[in-house]
Amino acid sequence: MILFRNDQFIDPEGNRFIHLCDAKEPAYSYVIRAHDMRAWPLKVETEALRNVRLIGVDAENLEAHRQCSDAELDLAHARWAIIEPLVMNDAILRRGSRWELITERAHEVKNCKNTIASYLKKYWQMGQCIAALVTRRSTSDAQPKDAFRGRKPEGYPGYVLTDDDRRNFEDIIRTVYLASDKVTISAAYDSLEDKHYKRLDVEGRVLYRDLGQMPTRRQFAHYLRTRYEKEFVLRLRAGPKQFPLMHRPILGSVEQKVVFAGQVYEIDATIIDVTIVFSDDRSRIIGRPTLIYIIEVRSRLIVGWYLGLENASWDAALHAIFSISEDKQKMCEALGVDYNEADWPAHQILPVEFHADRGEAMSREASRLSDELSVTVMNLPSCRPDWKPLVEQKFRTTHVAIADFAPGYSPAKDRDARQKSDGSETAALTLRELQRLILLDIIRHNNSPRDSYRLTVRQISEKFMATPVNVWNHEIQTNAGRLARVSEHKLRTALLPRLEAWVTKHGLRQGSLYYIPVDEALHSKFARTGTPTYPVDCYAHRNQVDVIHVVIDGRLVAATLAPRSSQYRGLSREETLSFRKAEAQLLKVVRHKQQQERIKFRHESQKTTEPAKALAKQAKKGKSKSAGRKNLPEDRRTELARERRGTVAENCLADTATARGAFTMPADQPSTSLSTARRLASGLANKARQIKFWSQS
Repeated sequence: MILFRNDQFIDPEGNRFIHLCDAKEPAYSYVIRAHDMRAWPLKVETEALRNVRLIGVDAENLEAHRQCSDAELDLAHARWAIIEPLVMNDAILRRGSRWELITERAHEVKNCKNTIASYLKKYWQMGQCIAALVTRRSTSDAQPKDAFRGRKPEGYPGYVLTDDDRRNFEDIIRTVYLASDKVTISAAYDSLEDKHYKRLDVEGRVLYRDLGQMPTRRQFAHYLRTRYEKEFVLRLRAGPKQFPLMHRPILGSVEQKVVFAGQVYEIDATIIDVTIVFSDDRSRIIGRPTLIYIIEVRSRLIVGWYLGLENASWDAALHAIFSISEDKQKMCEALGVDYNEADWPAHQILPVEFHADRGEAMSREASRLSDELSVTVMNLPSCRPDWKPLVEQKFRTTHVAIADFAPGYSPAKDRDARQKSDGSETAALTLRELQRLILLDIIRHNNSPRDSYRLTVRQISEKFMATPVNVWNHEIQTNAGRLARVSEHKLRTALLPRLEAWVTKHGLRQGSLYYIPVDEALHSKFARTGTPTYPVDCYAHRNQVDVIHVVIDGRLVAATLAPRSSQYRGLSREETLSFRKAEAQLLKVVRHKQQQERIKFRHESQKTTEPAKALAKQAKKGKSKSAGRKNLPEDRRTELARERRGTVAENCLADTATARGAFTMPADQPSTSLSTARRLASGLANKARQIKFWSQS
């Protein structure tokens, strides 16, 4: 290793040295032990310095030069004038001639030789420059002296701090003030007085010291400011999570972490401050939905979004990622928004990196972005929204944009306040209507100029409008080769779990559920009978069973739940599996009940069949089979007549009872009119004639 002047190094034994210069002999160098005022230059072999570890240059002398006053600098030049002839003589470095030169110089300048020796050591150890001779004072250990304590206070007696006072200060500062950011200086001073400067009288009463007998609040605050750096205090009081979020120095911009447009997409989710209602009944409230944005960092272009009732998770983030490649024209038409292709310049373009927090990215399935699509997902630490400031700021501007006209809007500060509405009283928007508002706001954002964008001289002369769309189109021209275009088909097949479905006459059977393709032209595929014919690949979300995507004839087709499985709409796969297990248990109970009813029916039926079989056997004894059919027509008419007579007689008895009830009137009611009585009597006579006719026939 080559060592230069003032290089500091550590030898194999762990000793720290400073390289002064090379000796006149080619194979030797002069070094001195660092931070040891008894040390003198040593002559060592250059070969022995090959295996040392270099640790840098000591710049303490430069710091002293910057902080010294003019008087101190003049003193340093005076000291330099004393040792300059010695320093210029290489013999001062050699042990044999060193003290002889120092003694001779001491007689010349009429100074002490030990003082000159201390100047030389400072010069060699502190950088071999004039600034090394400045007398440095340690401000951290300096104790205030009475001669420099300032002017006396007016109107009240002064107080001089002692070592005990400073120890009391340290105790309260470290145990009380630095322990919590809720403790003020006044509260800490009160704790100081209560803990260290109170006393008890003979009766046990608390007595506090008078003014001038204890440190003042101003002395306590001055001690805190001068002994503790501001950053150190903020770090301890705010904590390791809040300090970088609220008190960190902001020395750059978010654009510094990206080189080209499309390099980084930020993705994040929030609960939007708008309460929505049930689409089938607007008097019923269904809460506040989840909003997810995907924003390109360089241009601030919104490339994907999602608004729904999914919780903030990887499955919800998938909806937003799929919207990058989703058919924008169909999306706009479904929400009643005018479609313009120029509003979506990043259609189907995936970034190099996704920056997401732990909620959206902490999933094993997120690794598929890297494995299948070569996109890196960076999991940001918790409680650090400043690492994705663009999407966080967009959430705020979205709320500002819709706050004055969106019914059901209620910010978080109002929901917990007294006598404030939580948004449920004014809620009127359905989920689809709120989706339309968000889509309109996205289009407005993508076409609004940015006043913070740094324009080049050429862009200023061309009157360039720095909208996110224009910035993307301008910068993507030179960086398009670094990004990839991914279709919706490929995106879904790469990110969704791959399952297997069977084609049956009832539709596509996936597991225990049945689906029907949205495209009616494919319904002819199910015009078959019998068992499932052949399997097909399908892709489905883990947290929903409403829709799956099936590969049919090389196309990715959406399929929804069939009517026979519609009772599971809106459930997750885990919930569906749980309900299917409960249904299977219930089915066992049902079949057991059916078996019990069959056995009961059989037992009761035998009470009729067994005697009938015994009587029939006795009646058929000694007769042929033809004898039993000989009088079949006549026997059938006789049995029919008996059945009719029994039915008419029963009806007649029922009508007679009704008639008798009709003629029985309460005493306080008027009697039935004569015409009504005649009609009832005529009806009874007709019934009697019918009974007589059927009995004679």
